[in-house]
Amino acid sequence: MRKYTLFTLSVALILSLINVTAPIRAQASVELKPCSLEIGLGDVKQKIDADCGVLPVPEDRSKPDGRQLDIHFTILRATNPASKAEPIFHLEGGPGGSAISNFTAWYTSYRSLFPDHDVVLIDQRGTGTSASLQCTEIVDTSLADLKANRTPADDVKIGGERLSACLTRLSKVTDPAFYNSLTMADDTDAVREALGYDKINVFGNSYGTWLAQIYLRRHEEHVNAVVLDSVVGPWNNFLLDIASNSEASLTRIFDLCQADTVCNEKYPQLRDKFVKALDTLEKKPATTTGTGLKGDSHPVVMTRARLLEAFRQMFYNSSYIGTVPQAVTNAANGNYSLAATILVSSAEQSKDFSVGLYYSVICAESVPFYTDALIKQYDPTKYFGAEKSSVEDARQTCANWRSAELDEADVAPVKSDKPVLILSGAFDPVTPIAYGEETKARFPNSTLATFPYQAHGLLPGSKCAQNLTRAFLLDPTKPLDTSCTANDVRPVFAGTFEITLKPFSNPDVPIQLNVPEGWTYQPDKSTDTVTFFASKDNVHLLGAGVIKAKSLDEAQQIVSEAIKNAYGIVDAQFTLDFLGSRVVQQGLDNPDQVYTAALTMVGTGGNYRILWYAAPNNVFVSSFESVVPILLSIR
Repeated sequence: MRKYTLFTLSVALILSLINVTAPIRAQASVELKPCSLEIGLGDVKQKIDADCGVLPVPEDRSKPDGRQLDIHFTILRATNPASKAEPIFHLEGGPGGSAISNFTAWYTSYRSLFPDHDVVLIDQRGTGTSASLQCTEIVDTSLADLKANRTPADDVKIGGERLSACLTRLSKVTDPAFYNSLTMADDTDAVREALGYDKINVFGNSYGTWLAQIYLRRHEEHVNAVVLDSVVGPWNNFLLDIASNSEASLTRIFDLCQADTVCNEKYPQLRDKFVKALDTLEKKPATTTGTGLKGDSHPVVMTRARLLEAFRQMFYNSSYIGTVPQAVTNAANGNYSLAATILVSSAEQSKDFSVGLYYSVICAESVPFYTDALIKQYDPTKYFGAEKSSVEDARQTCANWRSAELDEADVAPVKSDKPVLILSGAFDPVTPIAYGEETKARFPNSTLATFPYQAHGLLPGSKCAQNLTRAFLLDPTKPLDTSCTANDVRPVFAGTFEITLKPFSNPDVPIQLNVPEGWTYQPDKSTDTVTFFASKDNVHLLGAGVIKAKSLDEAQQIVSEAIKNAYGIVDAQFTLDFLGSRVVQQGLDNPDQVYTAALTMVGTGGNYRILWYAAPNNVFVSSFESVVPILLSIR
């Protein structure tokens, strides 16, 4: 259940480019020190003021005086000093993700929450800086492994051997059997108590929703409200469902393309092409290359299993939904570059994900409860394999790891009267809307918001999800209007975004250029340096200009200030410099929409032509390439 959010967006650029009762608070009993939290990707970093602390907790809670683990946490303070709202404890996905280091993906989506709430990030035991169960034996070879031609059985065997070696090494200093959702929930409450909070809001994403529900069962008296983004629990049997859920996502994308006249004409018979690509690789794997986050190429042996995994990862990310028909067609024609790039990106990020913690959780809370009788209830899928074989693989892997022995009651569905907000995306291949519906049935005071064109992890990419979360946490008892989900932006399919460029000139505008037909000049937002345009539906935003500056850095600062004044706060996420030019991936925090943007700057001698393009996350990747030619027309 890993999440791939802002990190994978940089690949696209490389490819082309209140009314609340005050909570009872006690004096904090743990030392806090001023610190800074780094936000950003690659060479784009900003430091956010925070408080940091470390809380020792027993590894084995039945032996409070035994071996201790240091739990690291970071607090981002509410910017409104008068706010009395409960803090938000952010529970990261995985299991295995670091809440502190991964907050880069969440920072902008929390911006509207910062005025009212402290935000507490905990590196749970086994992750990040808190006694990590990282298996370097596995992650250090992730990229090199893509060069090897292996069968799935080979991967299971080799992975099991490496996991066993990891266990041998880690067992000298810790016991992975004490790393599970129950102990992590108790660690979370220990941090709450040490910080002096009485009641807290709990936000969980993906596996974080699993942990949030376990926390709710064990410490309900300290919960004010819960937000579950892409919800799942051990009772949902996600490993048994993952093949059929992935297939459902694929079918939904194929159906959406078929219903789109332009997409269907450009990419007909997608199912046949998908089968052709799989059959070809089944007979003979292909050698290709994928592009890394720094623009470098890496060899990849594309097998049937790896192609399926690449597509499954694409389903995770709303930004890549629109690229699937093109990627399927390319794969059928022997072009696996996008799929390879997705795999390379995943391998490069694997060091941020604690493999050992992942297995400590699923080998204790999922796999042991998958009985043969339960498995027989699942039919094999057409493309993504049989659940039985995937569970057998998991059983083999878990045999190489030490995990807790839990009772069924420990992983039984959680019930509560606490207010709960559930966010679910229709394209999600691992935590589908069905899980959201099942969750809602268990929580009588819950609201389910479903998004027809989103995938896994709603908050970073949906302004509607952000607004709902803010309104809910300001007053969890108030009925929530979820009608904004009806305005969810439909994805644009790659290769179908057709624009006709027409010359534009205006005596009040200092430049001439070609702009898409029907897009309108926005004089109220334009400046002496940047001229802005918008599509009729305001989904697409465009900026262009010729800027005099001493450097690319100065030019970027001038443009960013103009964008901020016109549309909202812009955050640089990733920078790629080449041959005196620069492409900057950005996030635009607009009151009405979450945008991904690209700022391209080209020039010499102090004159820089600039092109800025922004679109919703699930539109940008598929449409960016079509607007790039505008840059050449600017004069």
